[in-house]
Amino acid sequence: FNALLDDFKPDVVHLNNIHSQLSPIIAELAHKRRIKVVWTIHDLKLLCPRYDCMRNGKMLCEECFVDKHKVLEYKCMKNSKVASFLAYREARKWNRQRLETCTDLFICPSRFMEGKMAKGGFDKHKLTTLCNFIDVDKCKKDSYTEKEDYCCFLGRISNEKGIRTLIKAANQLPYKLKIIGGGPLDTEMRTLAKSNVEFMGFRQWNDIKEIIGKARFSILPSECYENNPLTIIEAQCLGTPVLGARIGG
Repeated sequence: FNALLDDFKPDVVHLNNIHSQLSPIIAELAHKRRIKVVWTIHDLKLLCPRYDCMRNGKMLCEECFVDKHKVLEYKCMKNSKVASFLAYREARKWNRQRLETCTDLFICPSRFMEGKMAKGGFDKHKLTTLCNFIDVDKCKKDSYTEKEDYCCFLGRISNEKGIRTLIKAANQLPYKLKIIGGGPLDTEMRTLAKSNVEFMGFRQWNDIKEIIGKARFSILPSECYENNPLTIIEAQCLGTPVLGARIGG
């Protein structure tokens, strides 16, 4: 990264999702050279070692905002002491003060996220909201699309997305539900679902655009804190209303 900075000589370094494959060390390296560092916050990793504020993936929890030791107490990472200990040590090493020192501005894609970052102790003067946005041209249609009698879900088939609750609700209703995407609960949800639920698997954008564009509405039943999902913006640009859980951004 130092060699890259030597070669490119940037005025600004913009960070996105660096924890998994990279490291916040790149923020410090840039900061030491007096390069401005801007960090877009896509999830709650800087506040919660699990990223999603879901205690063991089952209930919302904000206790790590002020006490990172809670990740050990609740074994939040894979219900494992070892994994939770590693997450705890990482959170202590890259603590709020250290991250704040080397970052000039944290961009939050929702007012909700900005509020949570402030609640976690981050300097309000280093926080700003810039909502997610898309290239609307990709949502343009050649002609008006008649709505058909179904609703749809686009996303990861996993617990925190509320997919189990959605399937149980769909099973009690006479309406068709189309599910786009895959995930760890795919097989279980196919077994749970009744005949009015259609699993469409992974799809490319042209297919997704067609399916969402013809839906009566799109559903976002998340039980975790969403930030400001592009799926909402894309659906609305396609003229499809969104029914969402009253949670998160």
